[in-house]
Amino acid sequence: MASSIRDSAIAACERLLSPLIAILLRLGISAADFNELTKEVFVRTAARQMIRGNGKPNRSRVAIVTGLTRSEVAHVLDRVRNVRRRELRPHRADRVLKGWFSDPDFVTSVGRPRALTIKGRRGSFQDLVKRYSGDIPARAMLDELIASSTVRVLANGTVHAVARRTVTPKLDHRELAAVGTRVRDLLGTLAHNTEHPKAKLFVSSTVNRPIDERLVSTLLSRIEARGLSFIQGVDDQLSNPPRGYSRRRAARGPRLGVTVFVHKEP
Repeated sequence: MASSIRDSAIAACERLLSPLIAILLRLGISAADFNELTKEVFVRTAARQMIRGNGKPNRSRVAIVTGLTRSEVAHVLDRVRNVRRRELRPHRADRVLKGWFSDPDFVTSVGRPRALTIKGRRGSFQDLVKRYSGDIPARAMLDELIASSTVRVLANGTVHAVARRTVTPKLDHRELAAVGTRVRDLLGTLAHNTEHPKAKLFVSSTVNRPIDERLVSTLLSRIEARGLSFIQGVDDQLSNPPRGYSRRRAARGPRLGVTVFVHKEP
């Protein structure tokens, strides 16, 4: 039974991580960076659950439940306490470009990146990729750099660098922040409901498929209008409590919110 529940939890994680990973890939954030982040969150969350009387977590217990070593736990907790800035590893493609613009074997006498032959033992694009990107095939790296508009292949078959780094897509910072906040809120509610089945918070969805594509824009406009009206009504109730309820006590109360969203899939 326990194994079945854990399998279900892993399957749920796979589903919820897919859209997040899609965003991270667009931003050039690697699996290694994400692994470090999840390790941090595992340690911080376990530590909060195991605070001792002196206000410090038991590092050995944190190591036991997270599966990490005590030294890894200590490293994460020290980094959190000292508020160290997390440094992301350079994207493999960016490592190749950096080498192309700085390594003497790949720049001209005036310090500009040389046009490189695709194959060759030394000083070629193949050599560049091998030095700065490990086991990635040169052809795959070339395709990625062409797709990101950072290199172009000249008429004579050589490769020319046109940018120092891959371009990060322009995404709205506020929308990215909202991803974290809103997904956290929804997951918090769902997690609460799994742990407290007798005191569930309201969650409900309606899905109708398939829908005539010609109707989608009309339905979305109607749903948005009704959603805004509903949210405004809830906001009025949250902001203007009935008489007899203390605002001073409310300042120490829980955070209560409602989120309405549309989900659309192909």
